[in-house]
Amino acid sequence: MATVGPASSDRETLKSLIEHGLKQGSVFLRSGDEFTFINDAKDETIGDETKVKLCFERRNIKPGDKIYVDDGLLAFTIESISDDFKIIKCRVCNNGYLGENKGVNLPGLIPTEYSSLRNKDVQDIKFAIENQVEFITVSCIRSSDDVMEVRKLVGNSRIKLLSKIENKEGLVNFESILRISDVDVQIVSLKQKEIISRCNLVGKPIFIANHVLETLCDQKMPLRSESSDITSAVMDGVDGFVLSGETASGLYPIDAVDWLVKICTEVESYIDYNEVFLDTLRCVEKPIGVSESIASSAVKCAREVNASCIIVITEAGGTARLVSKYRSALNVIAITMDRKTAHQLNSSFGIRPYHYDSLVDENKSILKAAMHFAISIGVAREGDLVVITQGQVQGFAEGTTTTMQ
Repeated sequence: MATVGPASSDRETLKSLIEHGLKQGSVFLRSGDEFTFINDAKDETIGDETKVKLCFERRNIKPGDKIYVDDGLLAFTIESISDDFKIIKCRVCNNGYLGENKGVNLPGLIPTEYSSLRNKDVQDIKFAIENQVEFITVSCIRSSDDVMEVRKLVGNSRIKLLSKIENKEGLVNFESILRISDVDVQIVSLKQKEIISRCNLVGKPIFIANHVLETLCDQKMPLRSESSDITSAVMDGVDGFVLSGETASGLYPIDAVDWLVKICTEVESYIDYNEVFLDTLRCVEKPIGVSESIASSAVKCAREVNASCIIVITEAGGTARLVSKYRSALNVIAITMDRKTAHQLNSSFGIRPYHYDSLVDENKSILKAAMHFAISIGVAREGDLVVITQGQVQGFAEGTTTTMQ
């Protein structure tokens, strides 16, 4: 990779650099520089430190609005827009490097009839289905229609959809997006605490993504501010974090994971989960259903009888997620005969999933297999008390909790 500047931005020099081994290039932009976005698919302009080509639909933007690139690392203020919407002249707001294939976020609303999926997205979804992928992250969600568009393509493959909330329209339509998403992933706004709380209350796992430990891309110690941000998110109730550049292209991918685990583990040791349980119980909408009542009772009972863990027998994972919602300080062993469900339950707080295979566990009942697993991973010992709750059984709707013992 090399930074492209005045000495190397002409066509012949770039061609020579590529022939000599250059794989990726970036340009350095300075605050106050003029910069132009060329919105014309037929234009053959080669991007440099003064201009770059984009292709997107007309949006309700105007001079004075901002354009954000690379998850907000670079910002531009729009100064003028041509009548045909092909030339957008801007002023660079901050110093930074601009590389290829970076995300662009414009604040203007996209017409609702405009599809958010490109042909490549459709092909990627087909690839995911064919290869039995368990989660798909849907970026730049604007409304529930975007999620439904992907869900129609996913069909009955049972892939879970993770919706990334990272623009103004997504924030405006957050409630409708939340209702039809399986997991909410990324939040890029000051409403982070509010959205985490809302996801916790409806039992949808939520993750923080992008630039979690960006420093670990090129050094082995995180910044204090990064540790502080992770601490705040854990205290607020986030289910997990998504590392991107840190593990994809950083110099210290193992250290990044180690630091994240270390910080989260330390913070969790200070959380009063009994208080979290009571807060959730107070805030959840009333009246609650039978399944949720049993799930919350299992968490309460486990704490009061000093149980070693909670065992959830589940088919589609709904019962385990309800128990997870109430944030038990104990491990929740979720045992299921469905391998995909077991894998997907890794996204929910406090759950240790176990796939019950009748061929492997032929000498054990599903309950005995769960107890054996709990002992094998050190969360219970022989003779300990455990609380058991069971999900779907024949004759009940999927995700229904029917018993607790």
